[in-house]
Amino acid sequence: CTQPSKPTSKSLPKSRLPPPRAAISVPPPSLVYDLESLLESGLASDVTFIVGEEMEEMKAHKPILIARCPVPILSEETMHLKEINVPDVDPDYFRELLRFIYTDQISQEALEEMADELLAAANRFGLSRLK
Repeated sequence: CTQPSKPTSKSLPKSRLPPPRAAISVPPPSLVYDLESLLESGLASDVTFIVGEEMEEMKAHKPILIARCPVPILSEETMHLKEINVPDVDPDYFRELLRFIYTDQISQEALEEMADELLAAANRFGLSRLK
């Protein structure tokens, strides 16, 4: 005894087929761009790093730093601070480190110019993708 086969869309009469859906255009992802813009603007930042001998100010966002750094860039002693001094790091290196933390990207130029420093930062903060 054979059972009737289940109708497929190929076997259904055209009048019973669902109407074709309109093509939906999905914009490309923008998270990387959005996070980089947030870093550059400093909008809603809740911590300022004072970096290098030049004492350059760099604004950042604690939740992003906490989420993205396996080895905390913020310690229990510094978590409550609004300003954190980082006198032993060149501002250019620290800026690239923050950009990587926010975007998971690094420019080829930065890699060529500061590879050793970025490797040291990758080791210090557990950023294995930067290695």
